[in-house]
Amino acid sequence: MSREMTETQLLSRKLTRQFGKNLYTLPIFTGEVTGRKIKKLWRDIVKQCAKNPYQRFVLFITTDGGDADPARLFYSLVRTADINLITVALEHVYSAGLVLLLAGKQRFATAHTEFVIHQASLYLQGSHAYNEAELLEELQSLQHTNRVLLDILTENLSICRSDIDAMAKTETYLTAKDAKKIKLVQKII
Repeated sequence: MSREMTETQLLSRKLTRQFGKNLYTLPIFTGEVTGRKIKKLWRDIVKQCAKNPYQRFVLFITTDGGDADPARLFYSLVRTADINLITVALEHVYSAGLVLLLAGKQRFATAHTEFVIHQASLYLQGSHAYNEAELLEELQSLQHTNRVLLDILTENLSICRSDIDAMAKTETYLTAKDAKKIKLVQKII
């Protein structure tokens, strides 16, 4: 095994010094946000909480985004269960990844992290022919998802709902400094 420490190991040490030793580093979240990955992540948190109900967690995130529904579920589970989660954005956190990031009570980013805020999208695949009623149902579901995502962003950011909505409609890229200004993250490390 290499003697060199990875960036996440160095950041974990830094966070442990800041928050104490009772800090469990979850596996880094990379790739697409999927229901399967969220289920695995949640199982890991529950397992550690069974060992120590006062456990604090750190989750490093770098993702292009993915499915908004599992991201919303993770956010709701963490917030409802009052899990003491620290999230750290690495490199880039796009789309549904922002919802994972916002689940953290404390949120950090490395200096060169990039973020993207945009509305949810609908992809119709396969050979299924959709009739008008089915398409309207899909549209209503998409509109509901966008409202919920807007609610989550509004609850956590320091800017007004209409500004967040405008950012989402135009697909807005943010630097770590921009993210800190609007309270997407609280500190750049």
